[in-house]
Amino acid sequence: MNYPKGHHPGAVWRKTDFQIHTPRDAGWTGGGGLPGGSEEKELAREAWADEFVAACLKRDIGAIAITDHHDIVMYPYVARAIERSHTAKPTLWLLPGMEVTCNDSVQCLILFDQGTPTGVIGRLFGMMPRVPAPDPHAAKAPQASLCGKDIEDLLGSIFQDDMLKGGISRCLMPAGVATRIF
Repeated sequence: MNYPKGHHPGAVWRKTDFQIHTPRDAGWTGGGGLPGGSEEKELAREAWADEFVAACLKRDIGAIAITDHHDIVMYPYVARAIERSHTAKPTLWLLPGMEVTCNDSVQCLILFDQGTPTGVIGRLFGMMPRVPAPDPHAAKAPQASLCGKDIEDLLGSIFQDDMLKGGISRCLMPAGVATRIF
């Protein structure tokens, strides 16, 4: 049976943005960074995440990925903000990720399954010879530079790592769900 576009009974359509940067990204232009470490600074990060989630809901965005350049620090803050929001929790999907700049100047977005522990995602830093794990308390991550591998070598390293390949190679959305990118 044919259905009009977007009206298949098993499909879920969501407005998405899978390349979202936070104030920690070196290229962020929306004001200063967000240092962490003290209780007051951590609360400021949590407040930013709450405001960010509210902005996503206001724009009817239903699926997002936090993909700062060579950084994963702000993902847990946004995940907690979604959990705190009775409106966002059932409607806003969040994928952890990272934007990587490879030696051959290819920029790629690496997205993980929801719920992938940050420790597993952090294994990427051991695969990028020129990118150390950034200081999680710094206001901003270092300026992105070439990671030390071409895209082919980076992907090869990821898919040879038993912990990483499972988080990346599985479907990015729950089974039976389609997304529409605007």
